[in-house]
Amino acid sequence: MLPRRIKTMGFNFSRYRLPLLMAIHGNLLRVSGFSMNANFNAPPLPAAIHDRLTLAQSNGFGDYSSWIIPGAVMQGRNPTSGRGSAFDRINTIVNEGKCSTFVCLQAEAAPQDETENGVLGGMEDWKTAPMKFDSYKEDVIKAISMSGNSQLQPSFLHYGIRDFDVADSLEGLDRLITNLADRVRSGEVLYLHCWGGKGRAGLVSACLIGEFYDIDANEALERISAYANLRVSPGTAINSPETEAQKDQVRAFYQYKGRRI
Repeated sequence: MLPRRIKTMGFNFSRYRLPLLMAIHGNLLRVSGFSMNANFNAPPLPAAIHDRLTLAQSNGFGDYSSWIIPGAVMQGRNPTSGRGSAFDRINTIVNEGKCSTFVCLQAEAAPQDETENGVLGGMEDWKTAPMKFDSYKEDVIKAISMSGNSQLQPSFLHYGIRDFDVADSLEGLDRLITNLADRVRSGEVLYLHCWGGKGRAGLVSACLIGEFYDIDANEALERISAYANLRVSPGTAINSPETEAQKDQVRAFYQYKGRRI
């Protein structure tokens, strides 16, 4: 089906590059051609988070990822996980989502940047008990090169969190969130991932949106879960973040930052 233009529902897009096009993919609507300039202002929060079709118009992307801030921050699986071509997924993330900053939250996976320049802290199990994962660095670079978009510059960041676990400290988590928020404000479009894109990625996403919206921790958790569930079929549910400990750390982080729980 060819992409069709969707009504902007009163949204003022004057500060964004147009057009905003959404193509139907299964039961989701994919955002494309939507990128922020350096004078970043977060788009309004979607009001009807329990109306799946309406929410998909702003936050849906595919069966492996969804927007937590449309056009600015995407949360999803490790792009090498799942069936099919990893390059095809990465090419879609880069060329339709305009993501060029990839943030790996897997403590067990070595950083994509072998120089470790992008390591922002966290656990470093990849040094002591590494697990083998396919690298996607070259696929990202290839996808950006194929795009012909000179504004896309590849960047690979790493902050290690163990599977089903929480960040090593609130101080470390705060440094990570500050770094990511600054990148968003400067115009970078982020792809946040762990392995399955639910637990660790959900924890960081729930903390990150508090940098841009006046919401409490419980609303952040509710929203991140709703956005993540756009990736699965209606009637199927996933938890994001996955564990109560991860949700509790989100609440603790909001309290640490002097925000409402």
